[in-house]
Amino acid sequence: MSEGRGAEDPLDAIIKINSLEDLKIPAFRTLYELWDQKRGERAMPSRQDFDPSEFTALLPYVALADVEHNPIRIRLRLVGTLVTQVLGYEPTGQYMDLIPGINASLARAYWAIENKTSYFVENMPLLAPHNHYSTYSFLGMLLSDDDELVNITLCIFSFD
Repeated sequence: MSEGRGAEDPLDAIIKINSLEDLKIPAFRTLYELWDQKRGERAMPSRQDFDPSEFTALLPYVALADVEHNPIRIRLRLVGTLVTQVLGYEPTGQYMDLIPGINASLARAYWAIENKTSYFVENMPLLAPHNHYSTYSFLGMLLSDDDELVNITLCIFSFD
């Protein structure tokens, strides 16, 4: 996803989630609420905790990415149909570090993985000539099989 130029530090755009009220986009609240319910007392739920039928209406806006370690790399496992439409190509199966124009998004993803912190960004410039959207918002949540090592990111997008 190509981003606008001119942002100083991509980490400045990160908004940490302190409460559900921080999330103004209803779809973000819905998925975060489910994520929070699934994790219970753990820091992060696992992929096995989720059944896509629990959030079918959100699937076009969702992306799942596998996190590899040593070194950290992120491979897009599943990208929703609306996200693919906005991008103008199918990124499923690609490593994020090989996709041009997403360095800021990648820096934020690395930060979240290293800090084991879910986050969101709002109204980020979107440069995708194939559509009529000018900005996107994004919520990234982390999944772990052992509650220690992040192995999947669960993301949802909103476009304006």
